[in-house]
Amino acid sequence: MRNRLMAALVIVSAPALAHVTLTEKSAKPGTSLVAHFHVGHGCSGSPTTALQIEMPASLRQLRPDAKPGWTATVETKPGIQVIRWTGGSLPADQSGDFVVTLQLPPTEGRLLFPTTQICAAGEEHWSEQPGAGAKKPAPLLMVGKTPLAAPMGAGDTGSMPGMDMTRH
Repeated sequence: MRNRLMAALVIVSAPALAHVTLTEKSAKPGTSLVAHFHVGHGCSGSPTTALQIEMPASLRQLRPDAKPGWTATVETKPGIQVIRWTGGSLPADQSGDFVVTLQLPPTEGRLLFPTTQICAAGEEHWSEQPGAGAKKPAPLLMVGKTPLAAPMGAGDTGSMPGMDMTRH
């Protein structure tokens, strides 16, 4: 019985590896955060060759960490800042982290990070509002005075008072 339960847990959790996710699920307002955007694997067997993350304009002091073989750039556009890693290659069957140090806003709320994973053949847009039925949810961070006690699943949006900072 226990082996069946463990096998079921592995099967249920396996699809989450396909997403681009944010390792940190919650943080306190106004703090500095080292955010790890995790790429589970490539696009349908094709290696990841670029990653683009839209950052809410309310974030300050964005500093993408150096990733060997990759070039990181930050571009400011109306309402967002865009971080791009290009020039590298993450094999389709391997996962990897793209790290950004940032300053969180002083207010509570949800921060949504629409992400485009570009592969040698094709791309994936992780930009849907997280929640039930989202096939390609964007990475989400809950900003609140008390960090969440347990990590949220890809389909959970949680409820937190304060301003909703998601980009529509």
